[in-house]
Amino acid sequence: MATLPPLADVSALAGWLGESSLSTRAGAVLSAASVLVRSYCGQDFTDAAAPDPVAQVTVQVAGRLYTTAPGAPAYTQENTGPFGFSQRFSNEGPYLTKAEKQILAPYRTGAVPSGLSTLATTRGEPGFDDRYLQVEGGAAIPFLPEDRTL
Repeated sequence: MATLPPLADVSALAGWLGESSLSTRAGAVLSAASVLVRSYCGQDFTDAAAPDPVAQVTVQVAGRLYTTAPGAPAYTQENTGPFGFSQRFSNEGPYLTKAEKQILAPYRTGAVPSGLSTLATTRGEPGFDDRYLQVEGGAAIPFLPEDRTL
């Protein structure tokens, strides 16, 4: 199987990082980010250029990979006098943030829609709809034809 090209180019990554040029590692991190995005979306995006949101998420993931040195600690800590700051981050390879997953949601194939929806409580078989008998001076009562049983 042939290797697919990255979903974004090195110049887009350089622009995102604010750099004029990047090392040869940039192509490798773009490929890794592209594999993650393609896997999450369930499609290759080979028919045409990837949609802009897909390319942008690829650049963001690649940017995190490029700026994190392999083998770097998974946290940083700084202290100045009585004040301290520590930050924990993932250093286990490419990952998608919750916001990035939301951006990619429309491009996922076979994804189950989420949100508010309704669920039918009847089978919708013809001739099996609710029927009521009108009663003089009272409320309507359910009617079940003789050929139907409970």
